[in-house]
Amino acid sequence: MINERTKALLFFAAGVLCLALAGLLIVTFKGRWEAGSPTVVAGALPVTSPATKESADALPQSSEWVVYITGHVQRPGVYHVLPASRVYHAVDMAGGFASSADPEAVNLATPLEDGMHIHVPGKGEGAGQKPASPSSRQNSDSSAMKKVNINRASEEELQALPGVGPSTAGSIVRYRESQGLFNGIEDLLRVRGIGPAKFEKIRHMVTVNQ
Repeated sequence: MINERTKALLFFAAGVLCLALAGLLIVTFKGRWEAGSPTVVAGALPVTSPATKESADALPQSSEWVVYITGHVQRPGVYHVLPASRVYHAVDMAGGFASSADPEAVNLATPLEDGMHIHVPGKGEGAGQKPASPSSRQNSDSSAMKKVNINRASEEELQALPGVGPSTAGSIVRYRESQGLFNGIEDLLRVRGIGPAKFEKIRHMVTVNQ
């Protein structure tokens, strides 16, 4: 028979053994936790290379042209056309000839150019003149395509731009007088009354260099 003293010694020995095993387990797994790999790895941030960004920025510039058509058409204004379009494309986009137009005075087969100003004369305005050929158009259209210098133009000259009325023209002149000359046409976006939509309509018709 095991006496009470022997039982106490056995219980004490068992307790010491359990504590030793627990300490060994803690030391073993603690090292693994500290040296282990992270369970979540953050992915790399997407990076746009300069070449890709430049290609994306350059795409809108080559995907369409902007032309300005005035005179005797149904809806004069600024229109976006595909490269290599012809005058008749612009006339169609403007709603076609007005009843007062002189179609014979317009060469509908003339190739368009980015930033071109097309004027459709009325009956009698082009009397005695032949429709412009591509070669003569390049010479005669240079004056029609002359851009408005926003650093020198008067309020009246600025009002010739589509969407620019007396109020906006006055704001351009006041900005020029208070802030100095425009460094680039993009500075027009700082003028009160000119937002991105209006700027897109006139950007191909203005300059700061001429």
